[in-house]
Amino acid sequence: MVNIDELVGEQLELLRKKDVEFRRRLAKLQQAYGGGSRLSEELDKLEASDRAFANRVVAYDWVGLGETMVDRLRQAFLGEAPAVDASGRIAFYFDLERAEIGLRGRGVGGGDVRVRRARLFGKREVVLDLALVFDELVGGGQHTSSVYPIVFSHDAERNRRLVLTATVIELLWPQLTAMARGEVEGVRFPEHRELRLEIAASASGAALLTLTSREGAVDDVRISAVQIGFGAEREIERQLDEYVEVDADANYGRFLKERQTGAYERRDFVEPLGRSWSVRLDRERYEIEEYQRERPILTIKRAVRLLDAAPFVRTVEAFASEALADEGYERKVRLIIDQGFRQVYEEICGVSGVAEKQRGTALSWEEIAEN
Repeated sequence: MVNIDELVGEQLELLRKKDVEFRRRLAKLQQAYGGGSRLSEELDKLEASDRAFANRVVAYDWVGLGETMVDRLRQAFLGEAPAVDASGRIAFYFDLERAEIGLRGRGVGGGDVRVRRARLFGKREVVLDLALVFDELVGGGQHTSSVYPIVFSHDAERNRRLVLTATVIELLWPQLTAMARGEVEGVRFPEHRELRLEIAASASGAALLTLTSREGAVDDVRISAVQIGFGAEREIERQLDEYVEVDADANYGRFLKERQTGAYERRDFVEPLGRSWSVRLDRERYEIEEYQRERPILTIKRAVRLLDAAPFVRTVEAFASEALADEGYERKVRLIIDQGFRQVYEEICGVSGVAEKQRGTALSWEEIAEN
């Protein structure tokens, strides 16, 4: 006998563990570099949405759903045996996209095709339609991302549907095996046939997981949503993997943590749309020198598109002391990072003018050499 509370709890635990791992990774990054407020807010939304989903799942009448599935399956095959596939199996499929369970049978050419059966449903190839149940439990519009809302929302919803799918399959499989053994009154399955259940992204897609059972096999089956595609939301994963690049506060925190000082410091920055910015500190002169270039200039002449580099702007700011110049330099870097720029080159020189450290690829400023 399936313990429904235990079954549901095991699947929901996947969501909790996933969110806990997200929090653990974020806390570690925040401790090292700071920042993370925006990502923390997104995790708050995700956790709240997952908890609301879990509460709906726990409160749902799974016993009633199990009885409804048995009744619908019994009526679908009442007095009529399901067809077998090309391998002689009674083959069912679960369509993740539509939350439908259907049949595969032997086609004219010998290949497996969907069987048009189940007179009870509008979609004739479907023997069990769970779309309304899944939509009710999953909900929608409760989880968004400030960066990629479509990807984030899609992954969060998909995970919940996979949790429901694993739960339903674990409830359904014993009923199918009981029918195959002739234990359901009025239902006639071919004798000595092996059952097969494919779980796929769509009815025509490749199977993500296949369950098989011969006569006399154990009724219960335990699967995990992980086996059919459950995983961390890709957008959250991306923001964690690229944390110090995505988060401006963390990026600046890394600059302060890893900054190496020298008599002369040069750092070049770029932003995704093409702007560039170079900021240099001369400690001996107490000066900060900057070179800025806007995005390339696009000129369209009929079918020809010309992309020309924008002119650079050079500014020099003098300070009364080295300490003030150093503070001003840090403020400049903070301003640059907050505007979406990220460092691509770093050069540190000693008093002699010899470079002690060079990292990355320096920006090209041809006009500088001409002046």
